[in-house]
Amino acid sequence: MGVKEHDKLAMRLAYTISRLNNGEYLSIAELAEEFKVDTRTIQRDIQRLSFLPIEKKDGVISLASYALGSVSFENLRDFLKLCGIEDLFPTLESKALQDLLNPALNTSLLIQPVSFEKIQAREFEELQVAILEHKVVGFHYHQKKRKIEPYKLKHYLGRWYLLGVEEGKIKTFALEKIKNLITYTQEDFTPDKTLLQEIEKNQFNFLSKEKNEIILFIDSYAMPYFEKRKILPNQKILSKDEGGMEVSTQSSYDEEVLRIIQQWIPHIFILSPDSLKERLREKMEGYLGMWE
Repeated sequence: MGVKEHDKLAMRLAYTISRLNNGEYLSIAELAEEFKVDTRTIQRDIQRLSFLPIEKKDGVISLASYALGSVSFENLRDFLKLCGIEDLFPTLESKALQDLLNPALNTSLLIQPVSFEKIQAREFEELQVAILEHKVVGFHYHQKKRKIEPYKLKHYLGRWYLLGVEEGKIKTFALEKIKNLITYTQEDFTPDKTLLQEIEKNQFNFLSKEKNEIILFIDSYAMPYFEKRKILPNQKILSKDEGGMEVSTQSSYDEEVLRIIQQWIPHIFILSPDSLKERLREKMEGYLGMWE
């Protein structure tokens, strides 16, 4: 399959879980050959599945007998939804999932998603535990020491972000920029249920009561994509004709919108505010300056 690493991993894990759940004994060497990866990659996959009672002996893995049948196709559906790829497929019925996870049948698929950033597993797992156990965390961000009540890890446009409360305000932190992470094991906090509900229903990562309005022009080539998918946060169409359309978007974090704009150049233009035009110009000049 011509898929990128993120999707290869998701497919391998789902396929492995399905076969283990059926009571199969899987050879690490044979799995490596089947997926055309080395055995170290399969070993890392097994580590990722450490939440399951996997037994290993002489290079062969199996699921503990008491756990057989506990992983259902409903679990696999949830797994695809968690990965955000359920809309790639027309149906998630059991027969379709069986075909999807069968290497002999899924060679007809060619999936080329957006690129995904690489993040450190240790920090990711430590933040997960802190969120589940309601522990305060500390880290350096833009060379400033922060102390945060972590609420959620959220994925958006190929990047992971931490949503947390600092001094009573909800803030967003890019995981790749978090340094020197520590967990204050003796400091608990009680999550705000109302805030949790807002985070769950909000389509975008950057939550704030103060959002900046941005007006953009999208040309006729890109217009159908924006109309169908509502790519921009809080997107609203102001006007349109055969040449394109004007839209407004609201965000409390300019980098969120700038990243989308950069992906759609030259089919998108900033009409206002001027400060955002200047930031985009600086970014473009910085990029072009790398080639001088």
